[in-house]
Amino acid sequence: MAERTHPSQADEALRQITIPSSATDAHSVLTTIADRLTTERPTHLMTEAGRLALALRYASAEYGAGEGAEELEREVLRYMPRVDRSISRGEYALLIRSATKGATR
Repeated sequence: MAERTHPSQADEALRQITIPSSATDAHSVLTTIADRLTTERPTHLMTEAGRLALALRYASAEYGAGEGAEELEREVLRYMPRVDRSISRGEYALLIRSATKGATR
């Protein structure tokens, strides 16, 4: 029988795509990021480096520097899809909003 101390690949994938329900701060940061992408240069390309920078910037703005910001950044990145194709900032904002639908505020 398989060792159950680590989740299976399927279990981990499901965990990663679930909506952040207990992460009110993550929901707030994701919404703020989506708002920014929609209002500032929405037709420009979104990049993977931009995704990482936005998560760091807004998590740090929420908690300052330190462990809390790092944890929030990880939580935010968990729900921000990787940028692996050509996509505008506005389109990417729609993906973020889709990932946060139904999340507790």
